Amino acid sequence: MARVLVILKVLPEDVEIKPEELEERIKKALPEGYEVKGYDIEPIAFGLNALR
Repeated sequence: MARVLVILKVLPEDVEIKPEELEERIKKALPEGYEVKGYDIEPIAFGLNALR
């Protein structure tokens, strides 16, 4: 079976959500066999940060 690397940009619903908390929620939602290899925090505007 092939392995694929996917890069996504994920925006939180609210500025109150910390990027680390969002990353944990994503990890918990992934199906078995999938994993988060890493992420960067990208400032967007007015305290809003995206994960990439």
